[in-house]
Amino acid sequence: METLTKEGVKKRVIEGLGGTDIHNDLFGRSTPDAHPIAAITDLQTELDDLDTDIAANVALLVNHETRITNNESAISALDVRVTSLEDDLNLSTRFDDTASGAVLYLGEADPGVAEASALWRIQQITFTNLPSEDDLQILWADGDNSFTKVWDDRLGLTYS
Repeated sequence: METLTKEGVKKRVIEGLGGTDIHNDLFGRSTPDAHPIAAITDLQTELDDLDTDIAANVALLVNHETRITNNESAISALDVRVTSLEDDLNLSTRFDDTASGAVLYLGEADPGVAEASALWRIQQITFTNLPSEDDLQILWADGDNSFTKVWDDRLGLTYS
């Protein structure tokens, strides 16, 4: 019985493969590009590319979610405005043009509110180019459109 050494085994393997040397002691892998490390490196490159693609897609998703959130906020703001306009349609309105031919007072309150109650919002509308009525100035009592004014006090209020 013959004693085999490492070199003897290698020689027999090489002869069994038709005389080609093997790469990294792996049978049938005689070229460097067939080496498993090269395949692993290629896989790592593909995984890195996938990570980059995933990161880009996540960034796109975040961008879309931000746009959706912004759109939802805009829709909510429009809903509030529509509600406000609907509320405005249900208001009682008073007009007074007796103070001067160039000034008109417009008051709004909920239906049934007394003119002496501090539940009105009042505008002063001034026509600046009579008789054409093309130019006008609209000011709010006390500078705001809150329902805290008294219609009966309209002539004595400050408008801005």
